Amino acid sequence: MEKPKGAGVIDLFNPPYEVWEHRKPTYKEKIALAYSHGVWQGDSDKALVICVANYLQAVKYLIECPSRRELFDFISCALDEDEFYSALRSIMPKETPPALFNYQNSYSTHDAVSVDREISEVGAYAPVGQYFNHGGAWANDESFKSVRPFSTTFCPQIAFLNAEWKGKAYDVGRVDFVIVKVSSPFAKCFLFDRFGEKGHECEVVFKSGLTYKTVGKECLGHVLVRKRTSKGEDLRKSVPVYAVEVEMY
Repeated sequence: MEKPKGAGVIDLFNPPYEVWEHRKPTYKEKIALAYSHGVWQGDSDKALVICVANYLQAVKYLIECPSRRELFDFISCALDEDEFYSALRSIMPKETPPALFNYQNSYSTHDAVSVDREISEVGAYAPVGQYFNHGGAWANDESFKSVRPFSTTFCPQIAFLNAEWKGKAYDVGRVDFVIVKVSSPFAKCFLFDRFGEKGHECEVVFKSGLTYKTVGKECLGHVLVRKRTSKGEDLRKSVPVYAVEVEMY
């Protein structure tokens, strides 16, 4: 088997995403900061009101603040500055191969066999220990082997939006936010250009044949989701949000 060539783990929450307010922190906020940062604020006039240091905390943040785009901007800047992300992107061709281009821009008509072939030819191996996000209805509580390319994203906000797209979350009655951890050195993928037409999606697609094993599932809260019917009705309801932890190998 071909020896993997890639980069180190891309840790987008080091340093974490933080929101501060210019006011005296409450005692509860001081305790929270002490636990998360190992620092006691004392008589500080700044209060840390939001701290996102991993993808699980990102899910909780998006439940509370689903429409704010500051986290998206934070992830974009972190990717811009990450040397390991740059190393992986440098492996990709300047022009997206045709089958992969069609996969991203016209998913319903894509050719999975051709997509797999192009990932094999021009893709890169994802670092072991790397985390990716996937949004949608995750029906597999144990493990399965993929029979088609599998789409993920670096951005938790994009995964959240994908789970809700076209009323999907409304129809299935829940949002599954899937946190995928790479556990194999042979997980080959293609990183789409972040400066293309759909670059904001921060998309990474893996070739088929990998195994996905669910190792944890937790309900973190509820969100209001919508669905627009063919008659123009705007349907809304509250659904649970599950963080599903999955290992890929």
